[in-house]
Amino acid sequence: MWLRFSDAGSIPAASTKKIRMGNLFLLLILISSAFSQEVYIQIFGDVRASYSSQNKRADFVLGDADLLAFLTHGRLKGLLEVYLEQPEGKVDLERGYVEVSLGGLYIKLGKFHSPIGYFNQKWHHGLYLMTPVDRPLVVSFEDEGGPLPVHMVGVEAGLETEVFGKRAGLKGSIGNGNLQLGSENTQDFDPKKSLLGKAYLLWDPFSEIGLSFGYDPMEVSDPDVGYVKTENYIFGLHLARRKPGSLEVNGEVYILRERLSGKSGTGGFFLISYPVHRGGFLGEIRPYGVVDFLSWEEGNIWFEKLVEKLSAEREEPVLTRRTRYTFGVKVQPSLYFSGKAEVFYEDRVDGRDLWTFRVFLGSGYLR
Repeated sequence: MWLRFSDAGSIPAASTKKIRMGNLFLLLILISSAFSQEVYIQIFGDVRASYSSQNKRADFVLGDADLLAFLTHGRLKGLLEVYLEQPEGKVDLERGYVEVSLGGLYIKLGKFHSPIGYFNQKWHHGLYLMTPVDRPLVVSFEDEGGPLPVHMVGVEAGLETEVFGKRAGLKGSIGNGNLQLGSENTQDFDPKKSLLGKAYLLWDPFSEIGLSFGYDPMEVSDPDVGYVKTENYIFGLHLARRKPGSLEVNGEVYILRERLSGKSGTGGFFLISYPVHRGGFLGEIRPYGVVDFLSWEEGNIWFEKLVEKLSAEREEPVLTRRTRYTFGVKVQPSLYFSGKAEVFYEDRVDGRDLWTFRVFLGSGYLR
């Protein structure tokens, strides 16, 4: 659980719905002080700079703000995460749910991270805490060209138990998991429900080995691309090892089969890092490398509609067939400070290859 904090910029006063989210966050903190329950709050912020061969200029960016409160009271848990996006100044309710646990079984209701894969649940908005500067292509957020449903509005249930001396688990969710083409990200009004889940094993020396699966349909009328009807079957495999001060490995691969067109899309990534120095003023120094890719077949209804939607909203294409190679280093002087520098090269099918250099500086407070 984490939070990033930076100058909130200007929050649009016209959006009363979004203002209510901020009020709800404050109310949750005030209520929590009146009861004997545990409250966790974490705040992180960052600034970034980049230089790309495409625009040939240096860009400086103030990071977004992400405010999170996590409450526990016996078997009950509540989480509220409010995200302030820069430079737009938009306020999004990223997560808001109530969860009840009964031994190894839990049920949660609200908006949460979809259960597929490892990276999406482990880091999500954790840019400060995760090793690379940004998310791999296939697990990018929906509004940034990500093809997977990385958020879910609905209900999720999970069970974790011991099998042959190892911890094993199963998670499943139903609701509105498709936010790319017009569905609302705080309510489920799409008549076609998404079904997502994963089976996983906690098997040392790995943190998690798992199989993800899903059925992600949609039938909506989007203002940019008109009427859209699509059905994606999702299949994924992942392997992850994440232990402080040690080797980090995370590999994931996904296949999306669009039933109506009979065409497929694929995406995946492999991340590896290892601390070469620990101690002193610089703390931990961790070089890392990432290879990730995204591609799809011509005639795939889902990807073609998504490209059309994003092209109507932005000048630069954010969803292209490409392979990206990233090399960087993360320096962590303490839990409250973090710095990253990386260079990556994108090999694009459309011929618009480019390389980019990025720097990330962040700080945080944990309570």
